[in-house]
Amino acid sequence: MSRLRKHAAPPGPDGSILSVTPESAEWAYVGFEVLALDAGGSAQRDTGEREVCVVVISGLAHVHSRHGEWRELGGPPDPWSGRPDAASLPPRTAFEIEVAGGPAEVGLCWAPAPRGGAPARVLPGDELEVETRGHGAQERSI
Repeated sequence: MSRLRKHAAPPGPDGSILSVTPESAEWAYVGFEVLALDAGGSAQRDTGEREVCVVVISGLAHVHSRHGEWRELGGPPDPWSGRPDAASLPPRTAFEIEVAGGPAEVGLCWAPAPRGGAPARVLPGDELEVETRGHGAQERSI
């Protein structure tokens, strides 16, 4: 049985407040991490053999890697007020997330990439299409 119920913790030294790995959730593939970074804060990660989608949940952040420097990726004032900007990074990529201005909350969505993953790119929130999936009590917008 998967352990889906996780609670945020006080921020660690690199801002991590939540980390769900395939091992900790007893899942086969994906992982998720949330960083709560103060103004001027930063965090470094490496994708290893996985790919990652860096989602700016709130605030503004810069994402730096060998694939480029994407500045002022933004999130809405809160997770329910609009679509956030994101950046997709392929396997074997070291990257840094740096807060731009005030505090920011950033989600890291990890997935295996056995065929090399998607190319590095920015995903502007205002260009993403929302899809409705499921129906009734299972309906959701993604």
